[in-house]
Amino acid sequence: MIVVTGATGRVGGHVVAGLRRSNQPVRAISRRPGLPSAGVEAIRADLADPGSLEPALAGADALFLIWPFTSPELTAALAPQVAAVAARY
Repeated sequence: MIVVTGATGRVGGHVVAGLRRSNQPVRAISRRPGLPSAGVEAIRADLADPGSLEPALAGADALFLIWPFTSPELTAALAPQVAAVAARY
C-alpha cells in the first residue's frame, strides 16, 4: 500500500493516477473528502494534525509526502511530529 499525501492536489493527484495506472494499491490522504479516482482508498487527514495520519499509515509500505507548509516556524514545529508518526510504520 502506497500512501499519498495531498492526493486531491495537482502533484498528489498525478501521483495517485500514475500509481493506479500501474495497478499499485493506493491510499489517498486529503483534508477534503472525496475520492481522487476510482479504486483508491481515501482517508481524511491533515499534516497540521500529525496524529490524524495514524489510520492512514497503518499497513503502509511507502509514503509519498508533499509538504504544504511554507512557514519555517510551522515546518520546525510540525515536521518532527510528522516524521515520528511516519517512522512508526
